[in-house]
Amino acid sequence: MRYHQVRNATCVLEFDSGRVLVDPMLGQPGTLPPYAFVRHRARRNPLTPLPDGWEEMLEGVEVCLLSHIHFGTNCDHLDAAGVRWLKEHGVRLMCRSGDEKRLRKKGLAPDPISVSGMPLLSGTITPYPTSHGRGIVGKLMGPGAGYFLAMQNEPSVYLTGDTVLTDTVRDVLTKHQPDVCIVPGGGARLDLGGPVLMDLDELVEFIELAPGRVVINHVGALNHCPIRFDDIRQRLTEDQQERVYLVADGESVELRV
Repeated sequence: MRYHQVRNATCVLEFDSGRVLVDPMLGQPGTLPPYAFVRHRARRNPLTPLPDGWEEMLEGVEVCLLSHIHFGTNCDHLDAAGVRWLKEHGVRLMCRSGDEKRLRKKGLAPDPISVSGMPLLSGTITPYPTSHGRGIVGKLMGPGAGYFLAMQNEPSVYLTGDTVLTDTVRDVLTKHQPDVCIVPGGGARLDLGGPVLMDLDELVEFIELAPGRVVINHVGALNHCPIRFDDIRQRLTEDQQERVYLVADGESVELRV
């Protein structure tokens, strides 16, 4: 399979059986509000433009997966520009069960994913709950989902979604032994409470637990995500560096197993 990094959590997974778009945030810089005002500099999001060639990356996409919407649809995983793109291209939208009502209000036709799994392209997709922070901040961030994708004769993929490291995440790694994991690495923190994504220590533990290759995204595009690729790179062992991919916006990598 090939992985195409657009920006933040927005990416395309290219399988032999089709192309899957994940979490389309497609707006121009500054079209979303800051997500922290005190702990981090209050800059409007996204901080970075879409990379050259992003439209070509989305060509031929058949399905869009949405991990969560933070109780609303104009956020860093589905913004107004992403909604327009989905409407214009008529792409099948699959989402966490529970998000469909808000998506329908935006004129979309979401297909909620059953907790027991559903067909997807040549295989199946199974959702797993995420914890977008701990305590009260996690509740304020709202529910979300990660997804395990099992395609015929292709690498299996675990999209963790926005989450801290939980027993559920560990169980997916142990139970499914995914060939490829895609995990957010920006270490996001709001002005209130602790991290709402894995911090560096949890990210390193996740990499140690992951049996296969790890792609890290959700870095550099939002004002509340302080962790950069250089911070992550400094924590990796030589062996880990061979199987961890820090993919820049606009880049693509082939993931063989």
